[in-house]
Amino acid sequence: MNKPEWIIMMIGSIACLANGFIQPIFALLLTDIVQKLNNCNDEERRTQVIHSSLWLLCLGFGSFFIRFFQFTAFSVAGSKLTERIRTKAFASLLRQEVAYFDQSENSSGAICHRLSSDALSIQQITSTRLGYICKTLAMFMLGIIFGFLFNYQFSLIVLFMLFIVAAFTYLNIIFEMRLHKKCGNILRQASSISVEVLHNMRTVKLLSMEERFVKQYSDLIHRCCVISKKYVLLSSISFGVFWSSKPYVIAALYWCSLVLVEKKELERNNIIMVFGFVNDLGDIQFDHVKFSYPCRPTSTVVNILKLIIKSGKYKIQFGLIY
Repeated sequence: MNKPEWIIMMIGSIACLANGFIQPIFALLLTDIVQKLNNCNDEERRTQVIHSSLWLLCLGFGSFFIRFFQFTAFSVAGSKLTERIRTKAFASLLRQEVAYFDQSENSSGAICHRLSSDALSIQQITSTRLGYICKTLAMFMLGIIFGFLFNYQFSLIVLFMLFIVAAFTYLNIIFEMRLHKKCGNILRQASSISVEVLHNMRTVKLLSMEERFVKQYSDLIHRCCVISKKYVLLSSISFGVFWSSKPYVIAALYWCSLVLVEKKELERNNIIMVFGFVNDLGDIQFDHVKFSYPCRPTSTVVNILKLIIKSGKYKIQFGLIY
């Protein structure tokens, strides 16, 4: 049904693919800047860092325009699809026979609830959420290809955790579908009661049946809450695994990188690429750190260094520390 907006969808899909490439490119540029900082010539180092910084600036501007086209395209396509679905659904209801509306599940309140909630769910799937899905798939494919070309050990660690997260996410989707199916019928009944009571308020007042309808409505809502509690406990486990997987993956990557560096199977500069994929590092602490160059083992450059860097903060050290 989105065929009339295929051009807009194509623009949004291309923008999503481009948006998925931004994070890996940022990691490469960050590594390039760190490597250029090792240049001993001040003038060359300054020129090279400024050149790489300009590329980062261009990447930021590109990210701005790409995200603008991504969210705009999918939002426009989703809004038009929702409008078309609601119009056709309402036209289909008007073509039904009178016996269709005599059924309890097809009361005026239930029909109004379906017209509003079902179309809204479709709009959420086909608008910004679809953009996030396309962006994630693009980032996943490029990340896997880039990871196996860079170091297959890192890629295997990430893939293992991704399979675990995917399994718990699949279970969470099943729980959500069952919850939506069970609670949807109850909420439609509650919506039907509220709509019919409001439409016939004078009759309800005349017969003094307010407490009766309040009890019916509250019983339905209570049933929905009881059912939700069971699935919330199960969903919380999957959500906990999902949100806690990132720190575990980062810790495993750092541990693996240190082992590979000690075995001289990985260059130290390449570890900087890992920082490019991390948005929220924890606190960094150095306690009694000593350092000397291999060519000058008797000259201690850093001796008993104590340094704590909080998350989101920056500290710059100049000169030699004794």
